[in-house]
Amino acid sequence: MIMKNLLIFIFLFPMYLMAQDFPTYHWLGNDTLTIKHTRYQTTWSYAAKYPVKVHWILTTDMLNCTVKTKRSNKFTADPFVKNSNYNKDYLKSGYDKGHQMNAGDNACSSQTYPECWYFTNMSPQIPGLNRVVWKNLEEKCRKEALKEGSLDITCGNIGNAGTIGIDKLQIPTHCWKVIKHTSGATDAYLMPNADTVKLHPYTFYKIGIKELNKLTGLDL
Repeated sequence: MIMKNLLIFIFLFPMYLMAQDFPTYHWLGNDTLTIKHTRYQTTWSYAAKYPVKVHWILTTDMLNCTVKTKRSNKFTADPFVKNSNYNKDYLKSGYDKGHQMNAGDNACSSQTYPECWYFTNMSPQIPGLNRVVWKNLEEKCRKEALKEGSLDITCGNIGNAGTIGIDKLQIPTHCWKVIKHTSGATDAYLMPNADTVKLHPYTFYKIGIKELNKLTGLDL
């Protein structure tokens, strides 16, 4: 009976995830390249051509400055990844070049600022996500980092909702973010990369860290 129930669960669980509009995802293994830049580390997928995981520590020193670098919008190739300038792929695609480690977290350093514009730090994001819900969560993180002293932040992309451009950049079905506080508390979010995302605030997309680990196949 136990074995029968287990087999039923194994068969039905993927169907349950699909019904919940959650992605299933398996770690890409040798397909990925991990690159450590000055202020962040990205694990980038050659197949998807988006980062599956980006990690950084956001500190008050990175945010407290009297003069901030003016936004450049100079999206460019990562020097560690050959032929990774995808500007042409985004043209008329309807998708934004969505920062993982955002420009606002780098604006106090003109030396490291250009690194956050590498395409290994970008994924195709629908405007309602990039410019609204994702942006609001980024602003919340900066406020909390100033209050707490630092935040440990990891974010990334999962799924395949098609491709854009001649280079066939995959469009993630979902974007996620994990925020670890100095108190030991952890907040995790999973947001659909769809226009409907802007119908709700980022708090609507909060998810348990264990559930996110299962869905991404990562140990966050």
